[in-house]
Amino acid sequence: MFSFVNDKLCHDLLRAYKEAARHKRSTVDEYKFEMYLFENLKRLEQAINTREYTPGKSIVFICFKPVVREIFAANFADRVTHHLLAQYVEQFIDRQLIYDSYSCRKNKGTDEAILRIYGMARKLSNNFQEDILVFKGDFANYFYSLDRQELVKSAMRMLNRQSRRGLITTEEYGIADFLWHQILLDDPCKKAIRRGKKSDWNYLPQHKSLFNQPEGVGLPIGNYSSQMISNIYTNDFDRFVTMHLGYKCYGRYVDDFIVLARMDQRTQLLRDIELMKDYLAGMKLKMNPKKCSLQPFSRGIPFLGVRLAPYHIIPDQRLVKNFRKNARAVAQNGSEADLAGLVSYLGRLKCYNARRLEQAVFESLGWEYQFSDYELMVNGLRRKRRKQK
Repeated sequence: MFSFVNDKLCHDLLRAYKEAARHKRSTVDEYKFEMYLFENLKRLEQAINTREYTPGKSIVFICFKPVVREIFAANFADRVTHHLLAQYVEQFIDRQLIYDSYSCRKNKGTDEAILRIYGMARKLSNNFQEDILVFKGDFANYFYSLDRQELVKSAMRMLNRQSRRGLITTEEYGIADFLWHQILLDDPCKKAIRRGKKSDWNYLPQHKSLFNQPEGVGLPIGNYSSQMISNIYTNDFDRFVTMHLGYKCYGRYVDDFIVLARMDQRTQLLRDIELMKDYLAGMKLKMNPKKCSLQPFSRGIPFLGVRLAPYHIIPDQRLVKNFRKNARAVAQNGSEADLAGLVSYLGRLKCYNARRLEQAVFESLGWEYQFSDYELMVNGLRRKRRKQK
């Protein structure tokens, strides 16, 4: 029999474990944690109750798709605490964010962002009868330039707002306060375990590595808590653009954002872009000049892996290249993971104007193409592979 000092915290930790374990059943960390589930939950409960909890070691590796990134993967016990924190604050945070913030939120995501921006463009341009202006912005080196002390202040302002409205208990407030400080102020580089070849880091620009940032600066990509705090921190900028500057046709996904305006608003938009830069400077952020552009919508706008244009949403070159590469891997007797990747690509391309691309790729590999049902196509490929074996 296991006795827990705080039954509510134990119940919350069990719920957090179930959330953390979703889609992680095949990992070694999850398996080890589940083998001694109640002992591990008891250990976490005691550490949080006595305020002795500290984040453990992370595994850091280089991810090459869709772009080269440095990923910090927290150990499973830390993932449980991230989901525990989310239980207490995530619902309130989601209500405070503007509607058109799409990253890491339920019923949002890249497809929702793309279709929503496209719908805004259609409405503002009178069904593409008139041209409109599009400003596409990007935060330079976003996750690696965030000041952790400023992030803590943002998290605490949101938590205090939640407390004043009576939407969190005193006990939950104390735990959330403690976890925010422990997670955000922790430096994962000091106890990270590197996985993969040392040469993998040669493909990563130095400013894109957390190991090369000043003390107290930078947030690890890959943690659930990082996603929550990044939404909190940039919410002020979202409100500044939409409410103070008055641009209702606006959307942001992590560090990419788009502002739509009429052609006669060009002079005003140019002035407001400078105001946006000044506002970001106050947040210790800046725009990436290489990825920012102001141009008519009729030229086509690259956004989140696609190109938006009047009457068309087509995949960009990187998505096309990766789709072709994945299809060739499946044709060469690739693994089940390659086939699952193909299903994912087909599911995404189905939302866009990509029928000719899919047909060309399938026919080049000698596969039968049926646009109406991509699952039927993939099941046919599975049967063909089994016969070959």
